[in-house]
Amino acid sequence: MFSGIIEQVGEVINIEDHGDRRLAIKTKFAKKDIKIGSSVCCNGVCLTVHTIKKNNANLVLSFDVSKETLKCTNFNNLYSGSLINLEKSLKVGDEISCHFVFGHVDTVSKLKTKFTLFFLIVWTVKHTPLQHTELPSLISFLENFVFIASRR
Repeated sequence: MFSGIIEQVGEVINIEDHGDRRLAIKTKFAKKDIKIGSSVCCNGVCLTVHTIKKNNANLVLSFDVSKETLKCTNFNNLYSGSLINLEKSLKVGDEISCHFVFGHVDTVSKLKTKFTLFFLIVWTVKHTPLQHTELPSLISFLENFVFIASRR
């Protein structure tokens, strides 16, 4: 579980395809805060740390990304040098400064319109029939790990 507050921006330094995809991301996380198997929110998606390597003052974390996750996220658009929003998972007793975010992708929607209104960026998305019947009237979602609240 995550708070939805971006802790840092990492950099994709390697991408390997083996049917699924392995991402290597350079981070500033402290070694004491991350272990193999830790959950890290990457651009709003919960991924599990596969390997950890020290690289000077940085940690390079590797994650396996399944074909299903690639279909439901923008991870197909990442390349070596891409910046990626990161957050470590919450621990009992951590301050929760925003919302509870699970980082699990439930569905994919198509963007219908996007425009700026004063200081806001307003998006309208096309809901699938499944979304329309199963989501409450006030829904929340993440796009590249930016929290958005929306009314139908």
